[in-house]
Amino acid sequence: MSAPTEKHADAGLSGGGRRRGWFRRRWKTLALSAAGLSLVAGLSGVAALRASPSVWREHQAFLERTNPEQRAALVASAMRKLDAAAERGMASRDAHAAAEAVESDGGVAGVAARALRPDERRLDLSTRVVLTNDELAALVSEKYEAFLRQRGFQKPADVHDPMLAVRDGDLVLAFEYSVNGFSTVFSGEFELAFLADGMAELRLRSLSAGNLPLPATGVADFLSSHHPGEARVKWDRVAGWIGKLRGLEFRPVLELEHRRRARVTGYEVLEEGVAVDLCLQDHATYKEMNLALARSHGTPDHMARYYPRGLPRGGVWDGDTPAVVGAPVD
Repeated sequence: MSAPTEKHADAGLSGGGRRRGWFRRRWKTLALSAAGLSLVAGLSGVAALRASPSVWREHQAFLERTNPEQRAALVASAMRKLDAAAERGMASRDAHAAAEAVESDGGVAGVAARALRPDERRLDLSTRVVLTNDELAALVSEKYEAFLRQRGFQKPADVHDPMLAVRDGDLVLAFEYSVNGFSTVFSGEFELAFLADGMAELRLRSLSAGNLPLPATGVADFLSSHHPGEARVKWDRVAGWIGKLRGLEFRPVLELEHRRRARVTGYEVLEEGVAVDLCLQDHATYKEMNLALARSHGTPDHMARYYPRGLPRGGVWDGDTPAVVGAPVD
C-alpha cells in the first residue's frame, strides 16, 4: 500500500480541524441553550410567583364593585342575623319562663325578668346562621384588624387585604404580601378546628405563592430559588409569618348588641356561603364559661389565653401561678 500523499495528509488534517470546530460550535450552542433555558425557567418562576390566583382576582372585583358604604351595609346585614337570632332565643326563653312562672307564682317572676335591661338578661342558646359569600368577604375586609387586635395579634405591615371566601366547597384565604417593591399573593385552603378549651385553630391544607404551591417546610429556600434576585432576609421574614399562620389559635367570638357574645362552635361550607354554628350568650354567662374552660385545663398558659389582660374583677385563679387580677376582659 502506497504512503499517503501530501494532498491526502493535508486533507486529513483539514478534516480533524473541521471536526474540532464542529465540536466547539456544538458545545457553544449547548451552553447558550442551557443558559437560555435557565433564564426562561427563572423568568417563569418569577412570573408564577407574581401571578394572581383566581380567588384573589374575584375578591378584587368584589372590592371594585362595592364601595365602603355598601360593604358596611353587608357587615350590618350579617350582624343583624346574629342579633336577630339572639333576640329570638331571648323571646323564646321569656315565653317559656313566663308559662312556668304563671303556674308557680302568678307570673310575678316573669314580669321581674322582663324588667331587666337587655344586657342584664341571661342568654345561653345554640343556633345556626347562614352567611353569604359577600357578607363573609365584607366582614373580613371591614373587621379583621379589630378582631386580631382584640386577641393580641398584630397584622404585619407587609400584609394587605386578607380575605376569606368559599370556593368549590372549601374555605379559602388569601392576602397580598408586599415589601420593598416586590409583591405576591398567598392563597390556600384551610379548615377551622374547634378545640376542647374553646379556642379555634386554623389548619392550612395547602398554601401557594402566586401559582407556586409552597412546601410544608423550607419555604424561604423554595421562594429564594424561584426569585433569587430578592434578598434572602425578605424570604426569611415571609417564611416566619407563614409559620405563625400555620396552626394559628384564636378565640372564635364576635361581639353583639347589649354586650352579648356569639361563640363559633362549628360550620358547614355551602355552595354560596357558610352555615355557622353559634353559642349565643349574655356577657356574664360568656365570662363564666371562659373562666370554667380556662380552669378546666389547669395551667396558667390557658388562663392567659382567655384573659390576656388579666382576670376579670373578682376573678380568682386557682392554679399554681397567680394571674394578674383587676384588668377588664371582653
